Amino acid sequence: MAKTKQQLEQEIVSLEKIIGLQRKQISDLANLLENTYDERQIVSRVDYEKLRNDNEYYKNQLQLLIESNGKELKRERLRHDDLIKHYESQMMELEAFKNGLKSVRPHNERNAGRKTKIDSIAVSRAKDLRRSGMTYHEIAKTMGLALGTVYKIVNS
Repeated sequence: MAKTKQQLEQEIVSLEKIIGLQRKQISDLANLLENTYDERQIVSRVDYEKLRNDNEYYKNQLQLLIESNGKELKRERLRHDDLIKHYESQMMELEAFKNGLKSVRPHNERNAGRKTKIDSIAVSRAKDLRRSGMTYHEIAKTMGLALGTVYKIVNS
């Protein structure tokens, strides 16, 4: 089956058409692949590795910041706790000192000295009158007490 020159030329033309169509298909597939990368936001392997490395770096940096801030926060919390304990102990010492002063020498222990003319009811009445707006002079006149005595019992 020997082919003639004309048949071979026709075969070459048809094969060139097929090659042209295949080149067009390859070009279309390349464009489709490029569009697919854009639509799906697919990145190349090199870009992916770079992004992954950057992500790891920033994660590590963030972890270091969290750890350092956590340590500083713990330090500050311990310092504040120590200050609170110190102030509480000082408050307790002051209360003990204040109570100690009261218990060291109770006032009028032997019932010595001048006896008071007024009782606790009169003291509360004088304080109520002062809170209601009366002046010290009016309270002294009303209760029959000296002005100094009224000052003393109202302000005690």
